[in-house]
Amino acid sequence: MKKFSIIILAALCAFFTLPAYAQSENAGRSPAMAFSAVNPDPVLMGMGGAGLATASSPAWASFGNVSSLAFSESVLALSAGYRRWAPGKDNCPEGGVSVRLGKALWLTVGGGFQNGEGVIEYSADGNKIDESTPSSIRANLGAAYAINDKLSIGAGVHYLHSSVASNAGFNTASFDLNAFLRIAGVNVSAGARNIGIPVKDGNNQTYMIPGEFFAAASYPLSLGGDSRLNIAADAAAYLSSGFAFSTGAEYSFKNMLFARIGGRLSNAALPSLMSAGLGFKFKGLSLDAAYVALPSSLGGSFCAALGYSF
Repeated sequence: MKKFSIIILAALCAFFTLPAYAQSENAGRSPAMAFSAVNPDPVLMGMGGAGLATASSPAWASFGNVSSLAFSESVLALSAGYRRWAPGKDNCPEGGVSVRLGKALWLTVGGGFQNGEGVIEYSADGNKIDESTPSSIRANLGAAYAINDKLSIGAGVHYLHSSVASNAGFNTASFDLNAFLRIAGVNVSAGARNIGIPVKDGNNQTYMIPGEFFAAASYPLSLGGDSRLNIAADAAAYLSSGFAFSTGAEYSFKNMLFARIGGRLSNAALPSLMSAGLGFKFKGLSLDAAYVALPSSLGGSFCAALGYSF
């Protein structure tokens, strides 16, 4: 027990001191590739971004928590979605697939493209000299392994590309490493997400990407009859800058109709927000959507996805 307590204490110290050190090294700099901090899963987005300690969206696991796959009831899950981010600016088609291989191994892939608002560059005398459209690409690959019926581990890698002008762009890679535990009816998870190689601009200035250390928990409970409620809370400390806390809830009826709501407090790359979502599931088919109400910079953003699983 004493050894276990020491391990937990060391993990907590790392959770708070490593991001703090990285933030001091990067004070005053905005992180590069902020798009990589966004989880496009409409289920989690409808709960304010909370839900890393749930297993309700296996197709989107490569964007969130790969280790959650071991607690999914699906052998195969796939989903394709569209996200309208910062309305009038970014269009984002995205999707993912997960598959169970044997009794204890899961694989998942995912990816997406983000097309931003066009930028026109003018010379000093007012003549147009260049026109470009910022864009971003990410491609994910992950695997999860069930150690037993209560504990799993997961790992993932991401390829990230961001083009900010016709002659300027970044390429890098990042990784995830996390664990998922189900005990006494409570789901808990912790790990690292999107920890990547810093990028440099044309002035040789180094910028970190918004990697994070996270801890999350969820508690599903029955409301009687066919009604259930799942409550989730996530906390994250970002290596680039800032901290975030998200909490949300999902109400389900007959595991067919879903209503979600949640919020996020943040001073990190992804700002504070409030969101809500709806979902429908029938014979393996699913349709989920989420809407971001606040803040003004993201208000009106939405995402929707159509999926299938068995």
